[in-house]
Amino acid sequence: MVCAHYCTCSIPVLIPLDIGQFSEEKGTKDNEEFDLTEAYSILCGQLWKSGGVRQFCIIAETLQLMLRTKVSPVLVFSKCHLTSYQPRSISQFNVDMTLGAISIICSRNGPRLNDLRAGTIYSHMCWLLQAVLTHHRTKLQGHFHLVVQVMQSLLRCLFTPLPHSSTKTDKAFGAPPPWLALRKHGLKARHAVAYNRLVLMICDPTVSAVRGAQQNNLTSAKDKAKRMAGIHMQYVLISYIKLQLEMKMLPEIREKMVPGLYAIFDTTTPEIRRMVSDSLDSSGRAVFGTLYKDWQRFGKWGGS
Repeated sequence: MVCAHYCTCSIPVLIPLDIGQFSEEKGTKDNEEFDLTEAYSILCGQLWKSGGVRQFCIIAETLQLMLRTKVSPVLVFSKCHLTSYQPRSISQFNVDMTLGAISIICSRNGPRLNDLRAGTIYSHMCWLLQAVLTHHRTKLQGHFHLVVQVMQSLLRCLFTPLPHSSTKTDKAFGAPPPWLALRKHGLKARHAVAYNRLVLMICDPTVSAVRGAQQNNLTSAKDKAKRMAGIHMQYVLISYIKLQLEMKMLPEIREKMVPGLYAIFDTTTPEIRRMVSDSLDSSGRAVFGTLYKDWQRFGKWGGS
């Protein structure tokens, strides 16, 4: 058993790694590299299997640190002893696995953690996605449908079932995760603020977030990112409208959601808004119409 001591920002995290067992599973030999890209995959795979909130938080915070460190050291072991470090960055697979992990944790298959710490669990998932959006935005090109799935899963957690809700509702929107108690909803306005921050990051990204291959044309890269957000975030808007009709949301949470909804409208074109309206029934179109009028009156920044 070898303990890899990973320390950033003066926060030590002790990660027990059975290097011998890992080598047998992967067919590796002594003196081969065991880099933090592989360590990230192992930790991410354990995140939704966490047996307690403390373990969940330690793993989630470690993943955040690794995501923020674009070039991570490679741990090279010889006969189960650390010998050297070499540079290696977070991979595309790591990013996709992170998005998948958040979706699983927000589903009925999520870990059975203490429901009194629902707010802590939710915040850590928002921070994980925030790290991806901030430091690995360019890796989301062609993978944005995974971001939409995560945003829909996080959005579902902000709603609670109505008294008449049935298994049909759970089938349509997914049952709540085990850590989100129905008897006393653990998510408050600050968690809606965290979600709203993610929406704003997606719909109005910073220049540094979209910085990639197009170093000499950052303005067009940002515009392209906003157009991409409009194409995909319409499905988050549709989910919000349908959830409003079938479930309930605390008034303080709904209030904090408004800037994010306006930001989604800002990325849409008339054609996209028409598509959204056509995908809804009469009740949904009524809700959409109210949101659209409110956006035109209070939130429209101009352009579309």
